[in-house]
Amino acid sequence: MNHIHKYYPIGIPYLREDFSGYQKLQEILKNESNIRQNDYKNSKWNLFIESINSEGYLSKVEDFSINGLPSQIASVEYGSDQIYEDEFQKSTRIYISKSLLSNYYTIYFESKISFLKLKEFKNPIFQTTIFGLENSSDEQKELYSSIISKMQTYFPDCEFVPHDLLMNTLVKGGIPIGQETGGNLHGYSIFSFLFGHMHYGDIKVIK
Repeated sequence: MNHIHKYYPIGIPYLREDFSGYQKLQEILKNESNIRQNDYKNSKWNLFIESINSEGYLSKVEDFSINGLPSQIASVEYGSDQIYEDEFQKSTRIYISKSLLSNYYTIYFESKISFLKLKEFKNPIFQTTIFGLENSSDEQKELYSSIISKMQTYFPDCEFVPHDLLMNTLVKGGIPIGQETGGNLHGYSIFSFLFGHMHYGDIKVIK
């Protein structure tokens, strides 16, 4: 919570733009943007991604970092299968996300089931589940552990935090970056404040 209070005016969310901590957050994002534009190839984050790709996984790990969000994000498609007589498609990605506002990082899988035949809706998502080690296969566990080992090598000062703790724990009285100041006052997840809100729709988050 200390990291959230440092950058967001919890309790007075409508003063977010004038809060000194939030202005510091904007400086962090600007600095990250400058690195990405000027020296991304030699950045530690890019070297980390290249080290994963050197292991020869099925698909190439890509930088999914989004301008305006306080995190560095990498992702790779883990598998895609057509199911139920080719009416649906199930795809799985693994995400590695490192906060720019704290020394926390997390790793999780995202599984989506989409309609294939409703083309007019551009394959709308039917179900999205985010899960971690407890609900992963042996092969997924091996990949998960390998990525944690890489993180410990490249970012030894960073601390792993389970995704479900970050995504299922709500903080009230504040509005994270990327959300309008007149937004949801019932609370946002710790993940939204420290990493940025990047998953939308009907999502189930499990261990």
